[in-house]
Amino acid sequence: MEQFLSDVPEVPFGTMFAKKIGIPRERKRWIKSLHRRGTLLLDGGAIEAVSQRKTLFAAGILNIRGNFTGMEAVNIADKSGKVVACGLVNFSNEELDKIKGQQSDEIMRVLGQSGAVVERYNLVLDTDEIPPEVH
Repeated sequence: MEQFLSDVPEVPFGTMFAKKIGIPRERKRWIKSLHRRGTLLLDGGAIEAVSQRKTLFAAGILNIRGNFTGMEAVNIADKSGKVVACGLVNFSNEELDKIKGQQSDEIMRVLGQSGAVVERYNLVLDTDEIPPEVH
């Protein structure tokens, strides 16, 4: 048996998949296609963070419009109402109204939980071009 194994050439075995960077286009397409149940109005710092595809936290929220629950799609806009992105929220409009503008430690005290409002992987910029599906 040892003789047999020593005769096998050392070659890579299996299939290698390249790591994809960013949100898969199918997920972006799905999020962009969802009906928006509300709008989050953000301060300048939060708009800048979102524009760089960073996670949105409650501290940057100035106001909330609409009625929605967690994991529903909302527009993300600057304080004038210009939409810059959309995303899936982790909190309802009622919860966000209680924690808007608050830091994470205060959110824990108010809601008994903390976390991001919109995770970066659930965020799609309005300027994102989503390539068509390839069949």
